[in-house]
Amino acid sequence: MKAMILRLAGLFALLSALALAGAFGFMMAEGVGFFDALYFTVVTISTVGYGDISPGTTAGKVLAMGLVVLGVAIFLAVVAEAAQLLLQARQEKLRKQRVHMLIGLFFSEIGNELLRYCVSIDPQRTFLEQNIKVDHNLPDSSFRLIEKTLLQHEGNISVDDLDISKLKQMVWTRGEWILRFLENPSLQEDEIFTDLLRSVFHLREELGARTEVAGLPRSDIEHLAGDLRRVYVLLPGLWLVYMYYLKTNYSYLYSLAIRTNPFCPEKSVVVEK
Repeated sequence: MKAMILRLAGLFALLSALALAGAFGFMMAEGVGFFDALYFTVVTISTVGYGDISPGTTAGKVLAMGLVVLGVAIFLAVVAEAAQLLLQARQEKLRKQRVHMLIGLFFSEIGNELLRYCVSIDPQRTFLEQNIKVDHNLPDSSFRLIEKTLLQHEGNISVDDLDISKLKQMVWTRGEWILRFLENPSLQEDEIFTDLLRSVFHLREELGARTEVAGLPRSDIEHLAGDLRRVYVLLPGLWLVYMYYLKTNYSYLYSLAIRTNPFCPEKSVVVEK
């Protein structure tokens, strides 16, 4: 889209330069004022041609023919490029809506539960619970502060608190959902969500490859903790982006998301007075 905007700007600049050159040309050839010359140039280039002003000299007629041939071509190119830009912008908006719907479904199916578990075994969980709070009146500046907090967060988890059996039960049963997400063509340009899904799928495969998770050696538990950390590093940032999207577009979904904030274990989905 950026390249298309640059092309449109270049064509518009070229069209503007041609209109000014035509106006000055008519001023010299026809002896009219700048406004009348510019007016005649514009109606000629746009093919309107009211006929209230017409060239009377040979030089003016030659200039008018040149404007019709060259100006109309550039004018039509500008119109076509602008229409294409609007169409692409609409398609991009629809694509983002589809992606955010998938992100919402992901958090409903597994994301919130997985993030809540990661936070529960995070050595910094108290800090996170105190600083990652969202409500109905949260301003955009607070979202930016939360974003800075998450960028500084290393996503560590306590290996000693990691329950492999619980983690496997949580992730393994969601394999079909994860595959459906990965197969969706709307995710091709969303690298963060795609990387997160791949990380979750890899964690699931690692856990599924171990038929018995009880009594695993410390080294293997640390390996699985590393796979979980790869997921945990990406989850909070995507969650925050999705929360902001809901706040600005769907207040009723945002209300539910507030009540299921995985960073605030004291939150309840039950609406109270």
